[in-house]
Amino acid sequence: MTKKTATIANNAGIHVRPSGIIASELTKFKGIVHISRKNNSNEDNYRSSVCKTALDIIAMGLTKGEQIIIETEGAGEDATATILAVLFETEFDFPPKVADAGRT
Repeated sequence: MTKKTATIANNAGIHVRPSGIIASELTKFKGIVHISRKNNSNEDNYRSSVCKTALDIIAMGLTKGEQIIIETEGAGEDATATILAVLFETEFDFPPKVADAGRT
């Protein structure tokens, strides 16, 4: 089992788009991924979730500045844990797209 820590860097936290990108990496890994976050009521208590899909990640409600622990188990666990840590620490840039509607 490999453990990595990461701090959520995205301003809006981990919402639909970042979770989709992270989940695409999860599909490449055939092992088990647990993501743990600090339980707000106790600094030493972490709540863990098995993550396989974007919905699993979104359901965690991860916000900017929150520290998580990524645990991977299976073939390629070191590389997967590293990639996931980098993604959770990425500041995703998703500017809103404005429809042109033919205006000049």
